[in-house]
Amino acid sequence: MTAKLQLGVMLVVLLAPLQGHAADEDAPPDGLMEKTVAVAEDTANYARRIIDEGDNTLYLSGYAYHDRSTYSAAKIDGFNEAAWGAGFGRTLIDDKGNSDSLFALAFLDSHSDVQAQVGYAREWRWQFAEHAAVGGGFVAMLVTRSDMFSNMPFPVVLPLVSVEVKGVALMATYIPKLSPGDGANGNVLYLFGRINLGR
Repeated sequence: MTAKLQLGVMLVVLLAPLQGHAADEDAPPDGLMEKTVAVAEDTANYARRIIDEGDNTLYLSGYAYHDRSTYSAAKIDGFNEAAWGAGFGRTLIDDKGNSDSLFALAFLDSHSDVQAQVGYAREWRWQFAEHAAVGGGFVAMLVTRSDMFSNMPFPVVLPLVSVEVKGVALMATYIPKLSPGDGANGNVLYLFGRINLGR
C-alpha cells in the first residue's frame, strides 16, 4: 500500500465518526461533533493569542548526535551531524513563567537533505536566577523528510528540554529508536538554539 493510500485510509477512518454526526440533524448538542468543534475553536483561539501576544523567536539549528552504539562506524562516517538551519516562531510566556511556542524550522538532516517542520512546543520552566531558567516539556509537530513517507508530512511528538539565559536558550530533544534491529533509525540527540527577539 502506497503512503498516499495509507494516508487516505487513515483520514477516512478518523473522520468517519464526524461525518456520521454531521449528517445526523438530530444529534445531541453535546455530541462528538460539537465537542470536536469546541476543542478546535479553543485551540485556534490560543494559537492566535500566541501569535498576537508572543515574542518573535529565531531558531538556529546546530547538531545531531547519533548514538555510537546504535550505528556502525561506517554509518556514522556517512551521516551529516552538522544540522545547520534556521527557523522563526512566536513564544508566549504565561503568568506562571511557562512557555508556549509556535514555530517553523528547516535544517540539513542526517543525509544532508532538507528537513522541514512546523509545530507547537510547551515547556514548564523553573527560574533559578534573575535572567536564567531551565525548562522541560514536549514538542508536537509535522515533519517532512526525504527518507520517510516520500517527503509527505507526518506527526511527531518528542520530549524537549532547555537552559535559557537572558533570552538565549540551548534546547535539546531526543529521537528514540522505535524498532529493534540494525536497520532501525533513532537514538539521536538533536541540539538547537532559540533567541528571543522581543516584539
